[in-house]
Amino acid sequence: MAAGMNHATGAGDAPALLARDAGRPAARRGETVLAIVAGGALQAVVWVVLIQLFWIQRLGYAFHQLSDTLLYVGYASRWTVLHRLPYVDFRLEYPPLALPLFLLPPSTGSVAAYERWFSVEMIVLCVITALATAALAASYWRLPARTLAAGLAFAACTLAAGAIVANRYDIAVGLAIAVALLLLAGGRWTAAGAVLGLGFALKLTPLVLLPLVLVVAGRKAAPRVAIAFAAAAALPFVPFLFSGLDGLAYVFAYHAQRPLQIESLLATPYLLGHLVGREVPLVASFGSTNIGGGGAAAMAALSPWLALLGMTAVYCCLWRLRTRLRERPAEVAFAALTVVLVGVSLGKVLSPQFLVWVLPLVALVLVSEERGQRLVGVLCLAAVVLTQIEFPRYYLALVDLQPGAIVLVAARNALLASATLVGVIVVLKEYARERARGG
Repeated sequence: MAAGMNHATGAGDAPALLARDAGRPAARRGETVLAIVAGGALQAVVWVVLIQLFWIQRLGYAFHQLSDTLLYVGYASRWTVLHRLPYVDFRLEYPPLALPLFLLPPSTGSVAAYERWFSVEMIVLCVITALATAALAASYWRLPARTLAAGLAFAACTLAAGAIVANRYDIAVGLAIAVALLLLAGGRWTAAGAVLGLGFALKLTPLVLLPLVLVVAGRKAAPRVAIAFAAAAALPFVPFLFSGLDGLAYVFAYHAQRPLQIESLLATPYLLGHLVGREVPLVASFGSTNIGGGGAAAMAALSPWLALLGMTAVYCCLWRLRTRLRERPAEVAFAALTVVLVGVSLGKVLSPQFLVWVLPLVALVLVSEERGQRLVGVLCLAAVVLTQIEFPRYYLALVDLQPGAIVLVAARNALLASATLVGVIVVLKEYARERARGG
């Protein structure tokens, strides 16, 4: 969000975009389409490499090591084999739209077969996300070279993240975010709100980007956006509403009650304290290893409020910059990344798959015209690389509080904190300039 974006060719409304597209040479449009397709095709190369390294060669870790697919097949089998209803007959911590993703692979065969099919499903979603990311770059910059660069950047992000993209369902969240921003770039505010609503019914997280859509859409469109989000978010819950009300409440209670997870940024001081001889009590609960003790419990209770305060502060600045965001849509991706980074960095849980959510945003920021934005992208990419190095290979070493694993996680969290800080500073600088101009 800086002066470097002055040369961007994005526009703030759909008619202007369509009019400009109509005047572009057919050759240039063809090159853009080819660049978008190439972005998807690059994923095939990436997944051949990842499968060779971690499925066949098991170089460093096994492809499905410490995978959540065992959890997913368990939920799917309870429904399809035992005919028990989710939220009614058994508790489920995931929102309803996660269920179709769990059910698509056959759950009546072996666990290994389920894992293979689930990975294929996620790889397909990753390819679609790559296409959406490249299409978003084309919408932002209307340059085939920049579109191809975004596809290359997303391929690098996938390679940096590794097998976790294929054995968790979080790439579906990344796809929802990319599609919502693509609709937003085309001036389809209501549809963007609806897609984020579906993302909420998938994994709650996309809720944090609803204010961004409202800011860009403006006051007149905001009520329609909010209604579309609410309807799309609520509809998947309706089939379970009357018979599974307690079960649905558990989805929210589960995440609200989670303690301070060992890999979170807020847990880093406790881990570093262990290196100098301080005792760090660990508790296994909620499917993760967490920091115990009264101080950690207080930090976990404070965390949601810190995240809310941080994101609210960013949104106050973005509201001042709303005209700029409409006129330069490429800056919306950076704004979205900054908001999510603040939420993740101040959250009490930072599971490795959380960084999969932002891969499309990181790819777009990496090819930005503005140096500060690119720096955030580089820091995020480095954090993703260290996350793959740490998990799953060294996760058990971290649970054992081994010094090398602690230093590795602390370094990853330092990169993540740096990316968040730089992102916030860039937004604050633009806010200060806007105020100085009296905008």
